[in-house]
Amino acid sequence: LVTQLNLGTLGVTVGLPLPTSLEYVTSLQRLVLNGNSFSSPLPAAYTALTALTLLNLNSNQLWGSLPSSWGTASWAQL
Repeated sequence: LVTQLNLGTLGVTVGLPLPTSLEYVTSLQRLVLNGNSFSSPLPAAYTALTALTLLNLNSNQLWGSLPSSWGTASWAQL
């Protein structure tokens, strides 16, 4: 089982969107995507990550509102 994924500070400079296919890794507890130039709205698909305890998206170029489904996610503590 994959429980941690650290893709922080990869040097992504193209403005790629956040990967939405991560929603299928439901065992993921820690997801670190900070320090890249991901440019997209926040994916509603991340609410499927029910084991998630840490989500680090800082230092990217994200835009848009928080998806309403994030309010019901077990890991969301805003």
